Amino acid sequence: MAEDGADRSVTPRRPLAIVRRFNPLVQVRHLADEDWIGAARTHPLHDADTLRTGDEGFAVVQFMDNSVARVRPNSLLIVHGESRAPGNTAARIAVELGEMFLSVQSSASAYEVATPSAVAAVRGTRFSTWVSPTGASSFTGFSGHVLITALASGNVVPLVRGTRAEVDAAGEEIELTRVTEDELDTAYDEYQRMDDELDIKSLWLRFIDAEGRTEEIELEYFQVQPDEEE
Repeated sequence: MAEDGADRSVTPRRPLAIVRRFNPLVQVRHLADEDWIGAARTHPLHDADTLRTGDEGFAVVQFMDNSVARVRPNSLLIVHGESRAPGNTAARIAVELGEMFLSVQSSASAYEVATPSAVAAVRGTRFSTWVSPTGASSFTGFSGHVLITALASGNVVPLVRGTRAEVDAAGEEIELTRVTEDELDTAYDEYQRMDDELDIKSLWLRFIDAEGRTEEIELEYFQVQPDEEE
């Protein structure tokens, strides 16, 4: 049962993820729509939906297996995939521009992060992705193990904690370098601050599954405290 005062949301089908919206400069475009709309708290994202952040916008996207993508300002990403069960998600996140930090929580889930020049195969790990306006990509490992593949050449390198893989815009070359613990800690603190001073709320999602049965999932999400909202 949901706690008293818990928010409730109803969607006709299981979403792939929801948006925790902290800043007004976050927009979503659904697959069937041409127009961008302002993201709202607990905004559902389905297969092939697009999210973008403005100059001061940032968002945290929570998947149904509780994996989390933190999206920095001036970023654009497209989510693909399906939520098979509460702890089992198959997702491909296309980062077209900007920066994202992904924390995959479930080893039963399968994630890929694609950029214009590379693709990262992920299971149960934390790493960041940055894409320049030219399409060059950079991946930094914070935990776990990720395989980075350059799209044009097919070259593959392993990404672990304390390493960074940089892929040129043509998707040909990968350069693997070391990252200091101080650099990692500073970067991680910046990502974590996106959740600072936020109240944890309870959200129940109700939807119809592929066989026509009603399902209900309880998620925790974060909301800006009242004196910080626009």
